[in-house]
Amino acid sequence: MNWSNAWVDWRAPQEALARGSLDITLRDGGVMRRVAAWCAREAGLSTKQWAGRSVAQLRQGLLARGWQASSQLLALYRQWLLEGGELQATLRLAEPALGLPIYTEETNASSRLGAVVSYNDASVPDVFLLSDSRPSATPQQPVFKAQQPQTESAEGWLVQPVAAAEQWLGQKVRITLRNNNRVAGRLVRVTDDEIEVARLVAGGEVAYPMQRAAVAGFEVWRRNRPLNSNNND
Repeated sequence: MNWSNAWVDWRAPQEALARGSLDITLRDGGVMRRVAAWCAREAGLSTKQWAGRSVAQLRQGLLARGWQASSQLLALYRQWLLEGGELQATLRLAEPALGLPIYTEETNASSRLGAVVSYNDASVPDVFLLSDSRPSATPQQPVFKAQQPQTESAEGWLVQPVAAAEQWLGQKVRITLRNNNRVAGRLVRVTDDEIEVARLVAGGEVAYPMQRAAVAGFEVWRRNRPLNSNNND
């Protein structure tokens, strides 16, 4: 990392992030292939399927911020997830997208120069964002079943049908896959094809998308339920 203007004024430390540019080189040393293989195995997917879903999540995250990723940016991200290697880029910390150029649909294609990015010593063209003015979808509010008061209760895992997963959005769940792996975390997304759980790791949450067809068991962590209910914790 080369940050030529890196100095901090203790009276205004936040201003350090607005000074100049940062040249960064990432070398994974073969780690990304192992990470991709582990994540794919935990989600019950092939590595290519897992990478495809991760790329889709990047696309969705950018769209939520009003940006549309160029196809080359998505392809570069997918290649990095699967193969790793050496990635070099220049970041401008004060800019909205850390220096990635942001164009509009009206910008002439020949004027979309892209960021200065190198992958395995080869220049990568057309790495940029498009400003997306389309309104983002309004998230649906979770729907919960009314719970009857219990006089004698305990907390634990409550088995629920996978078909009813959508009503537990935002709740702590545990999913057992057909390969007997288990993933526990906060349920953040349910579609016809996927179930996505967010798990706490150092520094924040990591989302784990899983194919719905690969789910063998679905449980919800519930409080105030009868002590004689089936608890397989």
